[in-house]
Amino acid sequence: MTETWIGDLLDRAGAALLKLEEDGLFMSRFHVSPAIGASFAALRRGEIEAGLPLMVLGAEVVEDPSLDHDEFALVP
Repeated sequence: MTETWIGDLLDRAGAALLKLEEDGLFMSRFHVSPAIGASFAALRRGEIEAGLPLMVLGAEVVEDPSLDHDEFALVP
């Protein structure tokens, strides 16, 4: 998995987040596959080691094994 791939996922999630907000909803959790969750955790290792929650796009990241590697779910 490459950072470019993660960038693509974040681009798609950002567009979905804007749509959600246009509908008057706000994301509280960002569900991703375990592989993406691990990639995010590796990128944010310092924050996690400092005791902070894993946050991406302003929401808590939740690993969801039911999602394929390129899928995500924004949970209001």
